[in-house]
Amino acid sequence: LRPSDPQSDALTKLRYSPFGRFGQGCMVAGRGKSKKRRQAVDCGMGNRLTPQRTGWDSNPRYEKSYTAFPVLHLQPLGHLPFEEGIVGWIAPRGQGRRLTLLRMSHTSPPAAGFLVLDKPVGPSSMRAVAVVRRRAGGLKTGHGGTLDPLASGVLVLGLGKATKLLERIVATDKGYETEIDLSIRTGTDDMEGEPEVVEVAEPPDRATVEAALRQFVGDVMQRPPAFSAIKVEGRRAYALARQEKPVDLPPRPVRVNRLELVAYQWPVATITIACGKGFYVRSLARDLGQTLGTGGCCQSIRRTAVGPFSIEEAIPLDDVPNPLEPHMLLSVESALTRLD
Repeated sequence: LRPSDPQSDALTKLRYSPFGRFGQGCMVAGRGKSKKRRQAVDCGMGNRLTPQRTGWDSNPRYEKSYTAFPVLHLQPLGHLPFEEGIVGWIAPRGQGRRLTLLRMSHTSPPAAGFLVLDKPVGPSSMRAVAVVRRRAGGLKTGHGGTLDPLASGVLVLGLGKATKLLERIVATDKGYETEIDLSIRTGTDDMEGEPEVVEVAEPPDRATVEAALRQFVGDVMQRPPAFSAIKVEGRRAYALARQEKPVDLPPRPVRVNRLELVAYQWPVATITIACGKGFYVRSLARDLGQTLGTGGCCQSIRRTAVGPFSIEEAIPLDDVPNPLEPHMLLSVESALTRLD
């Protein structure tokens, strides 16, 4: 590596161990067991290039050349922001080789806290978590309750030490708004499945739909949809359903605080829901259709609230900056105050 290289200002001396303990950013140049003298540098910022010890044995504790241990070791690679660039060339035994350097950026990860996200239709909850984790510099990130890929709305994320409190978020009540098409049904109970038109001799009026909804308010037993993340003998139910294997999920107790029919024009009923943990909006669409003798399929699902966190304060996923700005996080203390 030539000290005269214009990017050598970004390099500093690195103390090596042949087993990969390289400090901050790190790099090993060259391969083979050549005893030819080499220089090694790390990925630090701000100092001039400083050559290492000369001689084939650059660490007297180990009577081997470092070039006998070719390794690129970034620890932890997925948890630190790096910039990539070509900074020079190495020429072991006369063979010119380009050297790619990963330089650690100066961005510090944000502190622990909660991010109230407005997840769009399309990505899964874990995909949204992965996006935020990268923009937070690899900070540990999790979510407080799964939201289907075809559903949008509030997804509360915990970052850093806040992930330990996500169980409290999961246990809170939820709010939803859904549009249910009563003229079709699908195998997934939403628009992802193949629609099957249901012939209805006389569409139900608004009063009939409201009377049917009242049957699902309170402590009720609800059978989860076949296409769900519930595990059946160690496998996800949706994986079995996609293989066209029979999936028989037993009904489970759920709590429904309120169901309100806010708009109705055959065949679409718009319903707002206030419910507890474990409630499936798609199951409501299916069961409502069975009660009315019609179809029942969710055209759309939007989560409007998770406990005290509402859609009005949620940040769209596309608006989350890279890197994530710490002031966008709700502190753990503030979140606990709102949960109590």
